[in-house]
Amino acid sequence: MTQCGVSILVLWNFLKGKATAKGYTFSVTSGIEGSTWDGSWPAPSSEEEEEAYYDLLDSDGQIVCMDGEECEVVYDPKNQLYRCRNGQGEDTCVFELTPEEFHACTFR
Repeated sequence: MTQCGVSILVLWNFLKGKATAKGYTFSVTSGIEGSTWDGSWPAPSSEEEEEAYYDLLDSDGQIVCMDGEECEVVYDPKNQLYRCRNGQGEDTCVFELTPEEFHACTFR
């Protein structure tokens, strides 16, 4: 099992705001007071993008990972997926990323 950080911002940009292959979606909230940006891709400015909050959501709308959180990761070669276990939130969550998604958004 490997420990790595996950950049939801990078994943959001990599997927151009669209859902992941396994159907996880994004919640993007502006960090700028009075902003009218609705979180759609692309951000209206680099300032908006840098100040925003990025979360990855499951099909029930529950947060499975916030930008920058660390996860324990195991690769499943049979299904060609990375299983990411996030124990940093209120509840432990597991989400799956394709190899392309995983390598685009993780760091150590």
